[in-house]
Parts: sequence; structure tokens; C-alpha cells
Amino acid sequence: MVKDIRVTYRKRHSYNTKSNKIRVVKTPGGRHVAQYVAKKAMPVKCGLTGKALLGVRCTLPGPFRKVYLDSVCRLPAFAPP
Repeated sequence: MVKDIRVTYRKRHSYNTKSNKIRVVKTPGGRHVAQYVAKKAMPVKCGLTGKALLGVRCTLPGPFRKVYLDSVCRLPAFAPP
């Protein structure tokens, strides 16, 4: 028989939104706690066809900007004088 395990949110708001997902984890001490789940990264898609671009890493939009800028700033045209 499975018990009804209730846990409280540790941070953020108390609504089950897509930015506030948790997983119930049992600690070595026997307590059940909420572990926050990060959003899953999606592949970068073509704006015209909507298909995933091959050779581009799957990242969230924020980190993708940094990856993109790092790769663009390595080009010779952007080299400091």
C-alpha cells in the first residue's frame, strides 16, 4: 500500500506551474523533500521550416545567447586591434 506523500514547496510560489516543478525525493534520514527540476533544454529550430538545426547544442535561451556570442566573438572580424 502506497502512502499519500505530501511535501511543501521550499521556494518560489505555491502553484504547480511549468517553472515550479518538483520531484519528491526520500532523504537518507527517511524524510520526503521537494527537489526542484530544471527545465528541459529544447533544440534550436529553423525559423522557416521549424526543424531542429543540426550541430547546434540544445540549451535554454539564456545560456544559448552566451554560447552564440562566444562563437561569434572568436571570428577574426571581432578581434580587438
